Amino acid sequence: MLDNKAADLLICAVAQGDMSALEKLYCELAPAVCAFARSIVKDEAAAQDIMQDTFVRVYNSAAAFRPCGLGCAWIMQIARNLSLNALTRFARIEPQENAPETAAAESTADSVEARVMIMSALDTLSEAERQVVTLHAVSGLKLDEVARVLNEPLGTIKWRHSAAMKKIRAAMSAGEEAVK
Repeated sequence: MLDNKAADLLICAVAQGDMSALEKLYCELAPAVCAFARSIVKDEAAAQDIMQDTFVRVYNSAAAFRPCGLGCAWIMQIARNLSLNALTRFARIEPQENAPETAAAESTADSVEARVMIMSALDTLSEAERQVVTLHAVSGLKLDEVARVLNEPLGTIKWRHSAAMKKIRAAMSAGEEAVK
């Protein structure tokens, strides 16, 4: 994943009208932004829309960005705000039960089982814990950057991360026992 300094430079280039910089940001960060949005709204289509809106907002707001080594966190904050706005607007977006899962359709049986175990483990987490894990593990942000994105004290984020990892380990080992 893109580091914050590189993201800062790319955002500044976008502010100067460099569309290739926006394309590079999108290619590097779109999967993490989408995963983070999905962790909040619980709907693939809505997460895809939020991801697209995030990069439109990055393009429109790049001139206001002040580089300070937190480019990725700035983009994830935009994604978080858009995700929370979507939840507020729609009260709660329900996941589409019949949405095609191309990744699952192309996966082997073992990877499908692993994905189900991971999703089940994530379902044991509170919303706040899920956001911390998604930002840290999927988006690759450091815990102090996660704290800035979520506007929470670092100690709270570390506690949530620790509690979430304990729950995930317990759920994963319970899932492995059930498979045996």
